[in-house]
Amino acid sequence: MDMPTHSDADRYGSAKRHNLLGVPVHRAVFLTAAAVILLLVIVGVTVPDRMQQGAEAVQEAIADYFGWFYLLAMNAFLVLALYLIFSRYGSVRLGGEDERPEFSNWGWFSMLFAAGTGVGLLFYGVAEPLSFFSEPPFGEAESEQAARDALVHSYFHWGLHGWSMYGLVGLSLCYFCFNRGLPLTIRSAFTPLLGRKRVEGPIGNGIDALAAAGTLIGVAVSLGLGVRQINTGLEHAYDIPSNLGVQIALIAGITSVALISVLTGLAKGIQRLSKLALLFGALLVLYVLVLGPTAFIFNAMLESLGSYLNQIPSRGTYTEAFNPPMPSAGRMTGPCSTSPGGSPGRPSSACSSPGCRAAARCANTCWGCCWCRPSLRYCG
Repeated sequence: MDMPTHSDADRYGSAKRHNLLGVPVHRAVFLTAAAVILLLVIVGVTVPDRMQQGAEAVQEAIADYFGWFYLLAMNAFLVLALYLIFSRYGSVRLGGEDERPEFSNWGWFSMLFAAGTGVGLLFYGVAEPLSFFSEPPFGEAESEQAARDALVHSYFHWGLHGWSMYGLVGLSLCYFCFNRGLPLTIRSAFTPLLGRKRVEGPIGNGIDALAAAGTLIGVAVSLGLGVRQINTGLEHAYDIPSNLGVQIALIAGITSVALISVLTGLAKGIQRLSKLALLFGALLVLYVLVLGPTAFIFNAMLESLGSYLNQIPSRGTYTEAFNPPMPSAGRMTGPCSTSPGGSPGRPSSACSSPGCRAAARCANTCWGCCWCRPSLRYCG
């Protein structure tokens, strides 16, 4: 296969015409994404309540009117990923026929796992099953069946569907960059659909700007969850106060470590940090297995895995079509507060939305925070 011979400047969009204050960036993409993010930050800081209400309204509209499309797309991603793995395309080597992996399987797995799950797994690995156990989408709450379904739901959310989407995005980036010599950007994956001319124009700039903004927002959410979780753990273990100052310091520390990791390169920084994170995660799993109900954990894990694999088609197409939301007259007049405070089963005074059904259960399984689960967004 003849490989294109594009320079690094062309491949990564670092040509001189794309420099911004000496930094090699694509100005149109950077400025557009930065403007969107800056606008969201300003609105979130100045009018946080309206920002929350608007975000909840958008999320609710997407779930109500396009939930079916989202599920259909996720199933299509899974089918496509399996096809690419087991068909003749699975033998295509990224980078060309003579390329070999730069890192070991352990190194690649560590980086993929750290990037794909990260702190979200530590947070939702406990919160999500307990949330489904206390507020199941169907069946009786806090029953034996609710416990079984809670683990299956969690397996589904963290299982094949999500990883197929991650895999296809990574595959498209790698293939079009290292096999086709195109820039290492999201827009390159749209070249066969839109054509080279459109991809290199305003449409491509919009695609990359949207991807950049979405990526930063996703990282910010993960960082926010992780910082709050760390702060709460430090408060319980070492009486370190849980406040904004401590959380800002944690954000600065985590950002510094991440920055050093990126500046030292993929091999020395990111790979080593990912291996260290996976090692600590393995030690945590071992700790729970040894000191917890070991036999029950293995039994529940095996049974839930079998149930998940057996129910993939039904779970992957469940849209709550016959369990529609209540009409607007039955909706609560204000959102539940997300102010810090409260604990599982003991919500703080912040969890007191007037008229909200079961407001006392607004406290989720997250120590030190209070929020309303999606199932509590309607009140009767």
